[in-house]
Amino acid sequence: MGVPVVILKGATHAEQMSSSVLINLRLGALIAGKESDCVAIAAGLASDTNRLDALRSGLRELMHGSPMMAEPGFTLALEAVSIQAHKVQADSPDLGL
Repeated sequence: MGVPVVILKGATHAEQMSSSVLINLRLGALIAGKESDCVAIAAGLASDTNRLDALRSGLRELMHGSPMMAEPGFTLALEAVSIQAHKVQADSPDLGL
C-alpha cells in the first residue's frame, strides 16, 4: 500500500475493478479516458511531489475509510439479498434455481 496508480478506463473486468477501487477511494481523477490523458495524469502526478507524498502517506487511511472496508454493512446487505432470493425461489419452484 502507498503507491498511487493511474489507470486507463476500459471494458475488461480488471479495468472495471481498478476503476471501482479508485472511485471508492475518491481518486477518480487518476482514471484516464484515453492514453494521452493517462500520460498527462501520470506526468502531472510525478511532477507534483507534494501531492504524490500526500497520496502515498494517506492511501491506507483512504482505504480504511472507504466503502470497500465496510464489511459489517456489506455482510448484512448480502444476507438480506440471499434471504430474499431464497424466498423468491421457495415461492416459485418452477424457476429452477
